[in-house]
Formats: sequence, structure tokens, C-alpha cells
Amino acid sequence: MAMNCSGVESPTGPHPDHKAVHGMVIMGRGPFYVSHLPLYYPPHDYQAVYEVDIEAGPGKDAYLADLRANPGLHSVQPQAFVLPDARVGQVIPVELFRGHFERDGTSIAPSVNLVIRRVIYFRKLSAADSRESGRYFMFGNSNEAFIAHRIGGRPDYDQLMAVTAEPALRQRLAGQPNIELTIPGLNIQSNSTLNVTAPVTATIDGQSRSLPARTLYFETGDLEN
Repeated sequence: MAMNCSGVESPTGPHPDHKAVHGMVIMGRGPFYVSHLPLYYPPHDYQAVYEVDIEAGPGKDAYLADLRANPGLHSVQPQAFVLPDARVGQVIPVELFRGHFERDGTSIAPSVNLVIRRVIYFRKLSAADSRESGRYFMFGNSNEAFIAHRIGGRPDYDQLMAVTAEPALRQRLAGQPNIELTIPGLNIQSNSTLNVTAPVTATIDGQSRSLPARTLYFETGDLEN
């Protein structure tokens, strides 16, 4: 696969992956975003973030109501599909959970369709890659912003945060998939407390900014082996 400047890889030929259940964190109040929960072995060795729609109906209403009452981690368990074959416009049936779907999460919408609208970030992972500890990317829209750690080689960590970004940054996100940034001082041992808002110092376009951030998801165990 080849990667363009926004961190999105493009398939260049056949791949050996098969259908699998690719659990994802879901974020946002519309537009919505899902982030694949990766491992270092096939067919789960991809970091992938997509902008999605939730088809209108009781499931979408249940998610939004639960998010208002419980603004922490939410996740989805999709029906099996081939992750690198996912395309804009594809419909993915999922069950939606409060919390982690594999770790005592609570089902709040057993049958919901997600529709992929944009690829935010897509990269095949390798345990032998160099570490990416300080590298993150921001994504979102004019109303909400999120940042994700760019996962590198083993051992590493998966981290997703909701951030309060200035209007100019949010407007940029409406027109481009993501914005690269660095956050010195965050590493595999730090910032693992969920749902605690604290400012992080990020460097964007060579300028330092303080961003109030709330960790939604932090995982090391899945990326140790």
C-alpha cells in the first residue's frame, strides 16, 4: 500500500486478509467516527479511522441519548467484513455498546447500520516498525475534535482523546482528513486515566498549543505482543 500526505494508505494489489469482526471505538455526535482496535497480527494489523453516518432510527437515537448521559467510551461490534476492502458508501451492520464490547460493555443498540463517509487514517501495522510515541493526528469537524496516537512498532499504545480545539483548527478539519501533531511527554506509561480532562501541550504547524483533552480510550495490552 502507498500512503499519501494525510496518512491514508491506498491498496495497491491483492491482500491475504479474510473476513473478521473488527471491533471499533465510536465517537462524536454527528458526524461520527470509528477507530479500529488493532493488533499486530492479521487480519487486525491496521490502524484505521473512518468518518461514518449512523442510519436514522431507534439505534441512532439510543446512542445519542446514551452519549449525553454517559459521555465516556462507546464501541461497536460489526458483522464480519474485510477491513482493507472497506470503501466510502459501504454499509456495515453493527451492535453498539456503552464501554468496551468485549469487556463487560452494555449493549444499547443491537442492530444499527454504519455508512462509511470518509477515510480519516489508514495504515498497515508491523511490530517491527519504529516507535511513534509523540506522534498524533487530529480529526473531526467544525463542532468537535479528537486526537489519536499514531501507532508504531511493538510495544506501543492505542489512545483516543476528545479535545477542545480552537475554531480555526476545527474549520480545517472540515476540509481535510486529519492534522498531524506531536505531544511531547505522552508515552506508553502516561495519561491512561479515562474520562479525566486535562490540558496537553501539542505542537501543530510548528506552534505550541494547549488543548484541554479527555481520554476516551487507552490500551497497551493489545499492542504488547
